[in-house]
Parts: sequence; structure tokens; C-alpha cells
Amino acid sequence: MMHLAQMLFLVTGKCNMACPHCAQGTWRRAHLQYQMPPAEIETICRRIKELGLHFGQAFIMGGEPALWKHLEDGCRVIRESKAFNRIHIYSNCKKPEPLIALLDRGLADVVETQAVNGNAAGIRKVREKHPTHMNVANQDVHRVHPIKPVEGALPALCGCDQITVFGGKVYSCPGAYHNTVRMGWSLDEPKLWMGVEEDWYTHFSQMDRYNIPACTVCLANGKIWNKTEIGNRVGELK
Repeated sequence: MMHLAQMLFLVTGKCNMACPHCAQGTWRRAHLQYQMPPAEIETICRRIKELGLHFGQAFIMGGEPALWKHLEDGCRVIRESKAFNRIHIYSNCKKPEPLIALLDRGLADVVETQAVNGNAAGIRKVREKHPTHMNVANQDVHRVHPIKPVEGALPALCGCDQITVFGGKVYSCPGAYHNTVRMGWSLDEPKLWMGVEEDWYTHFSQMDRYNIPACTVCLANGKIWNKTEIGNRVGELK
């Protein structure tokens, strides 16, 4: 069995904030009504096991996962599949009650947010009930290391240890959709995604990131991103 680091689930396009630096802003605006159904989670988890894979973490994102109408059922499917060691909910904590309920029921292991956009009141509420399960990252947005290898990452990815899934498709990295749309390219050419039922692990493992247009403008490679501290925090493109 091949052990990989993280799979990122984009479960809903809904959000109760509009952060200018949002890494999934392009995707979210194009999928405002999207709600990943539990059946899709079941398919993804089944396919992971069929491919002989296992992931350390399932990262539940959006949009805002607290607005995902299938939050509890979806996390239960992930937990019961045993395809992942841990479930992390990446939230702005503006609506903490569903997050606390997940932790209460053992359907999530960690709630995570960024200091740049985390809701202070919501963070306090989660910490009051689960003090060791609320993480706040105080770091520049989109600061990644393309040369440094990440244990458990897919071999052809540039140091980022997350692949992304939504709508029955698995994308090669968190920025594949954003970068392709931002540059005005077709989402089908180059093909940076594969259907869940396909052998996406083999496909992504064989990718040459230096010959894929969307990878050459990726945040990790830093070709077109403002490197200043302010630019990293607000997600401004040059």
C-alpha cells in the first residue's frame, strides 16, 4: 500500500467571507452552488483503496466547510472508509457550532484556520471545548517550497503535498484549477485532472511539472507572484 500525505476535498462553493487572498477563490466563484454529496465521498474513498493508496490526512475545505450541508455525513463516510488517518477541517471559524459538533462526535481530528482570516470569537469557542484540536497558522499565504521534497507527496508534484478532488474529478494540485482559469487556458488542455474512477495516481506520478503550463505559473514555482510579505498575505498577482 502506498502512503501519501494529503487529499484536499473542495466540498462546497459557499462561503460566509470574501477574502482577497483565498487560494480557492477562482474555483469557489465558479461553483457557488456546489455541495459534494456523500455518495461522491464514498466513490473517492473506494477508489483510493482500489488503487492501493492510503492518505495521512483528509483536508475538508471549500468555500467554508461549516456551510456544507453534508458535513457530518461526509466526514462519517471518510472516517469509516479507513482510507485516511485523520480528518482536518479547514475553516474560517465564523460558524463554529458545526465544527465543535464534529469534534464532539469524533468525526474530525483538527480544526485549522489562518490567522489572517480566522474569526477570533469562533476560534475561542472551539478552543473552549477542544483546546488541543484548534490550530491557527500564522504564516504567509501561499508560501510553499517547490524544490524541497515532501514525504508522502506524489513524485511529480513540486513540493506541495496536496491533490484536490471535487465534482468527480481529481486535480493534480490545489492550484491547478485556479492557475488554468487565471491564465485563460482550457480546463481540459492540458489535462491536469482525471476522473475519480481513473488511475489518477499513476497519471500524476508521471507528470513533468516543467512541461505543464499551469505548473510553470504555479504559486509553488513563483513565476508570476509578488514575493513581498504584503503580496503573500493578500494574494496579489504582479
